[in-house]
Amino acid sequence: MPNLCQTIRLSVALNRHLISVITLFSYLLSIRHYIRCHFLSLRRGRSPIPILHYHCASKL
Repeated sequence: MPNLCQTIRLSVALNRHLISVITLFSYLLSIRHYIRCHFLSLRRGRSPIPILHYHCASKL
């Protein structure tokens, strides 16, 4: 049975890994959302306006 110190070290390492994975995942989702908003604005025939991007970003 591993001692308490090793267990704590392992859980800290796992937590750090989990946080970085979650951060990366949310970052990718926001990029996908940003691109989708960009293409929707292009499809409507409008030039992509920064206000639209801020609006899309605020919905996240």
